[in-house]
Amino acid sequence: MQADLTAARELTGSGRRMINLRSLLEGERIAIVTMIALERHRIAHGDYPKSFAELVPALLAREPEDLWAAAPQPLGYKRVDPAADRHGRGYLLYAVAGDGLDNAGLSPDDDTEWLSRLSRPDGPADFVWNRPAFTPTP
Repeated sequence: MQADLTAARELTGSGRRMINLRSLLEGERIAIVTMIALERHRIAHGDYPKSFAELVPALLAREPEDLWAAAPQPLGYKRVDPAADRHGRGYLLYAVAGDGLDNAGLSPDDDTEWLSRLSRPDGPADFVWNRPAFTPTP
């Protein structure tokens, strides 16, 4: 945990807003509130919404903002087939990462370095908020 906090304090986006501990925590808060709204919609309607517009204003006051995008824009969201997703997710909720582009939720298979990927422009990738739980291998 301390290593994550230290790394978070050092992150900067090249040509974009600085990603610091405060924006990391605020981004996580926005993502958690959004994921709760997505699940509440799924329970009430039997499926995830097609867009955030179906959540506003009943479950969200406004579309969730991607704090790390160069220009104001909502978080990325797309529904996926749980049978086709290797983690069984029904949607991807994501923010732009190091390259500053919306890569439609593309994320490396090995998501253990997620924190440092926020500022590293090392190829197309997004930061997926509803990533699977990390289980270290022995």
